[in-house]
Amino acid sequence: MRISKTEVNLRRLLASAPQQHNQAKLVHYVAIIRELVEQLAEERNPEGLPRVSKSVMSDYSEKIEAIASKLAAPPVCTYNL
Repeated sequence: MRISKTEVNLRRLLASAPQQHNQAKLVHYVAIIRELVEQLAEERNPEGLPRVSKSVMSDYSEKIEAIASKLAAPPVCTYNL
């Protein structure tokens, strides 16, 4: 089974997002990743079935939420006052 360009882009962003330290870029990554997941959920194979299984979509969603949780976490202070 061939993966779509949408899924390739999604996988690339999911792989690179954890290394991104720029908060503004990370916010953008999360927004784009969420859009890609929506697009991927709508994709169908020639038989009309979803291209990606529910378990894979669930796995992608968990990864997205893990990345998004970094945005909600307060910054860690590494110096003493």
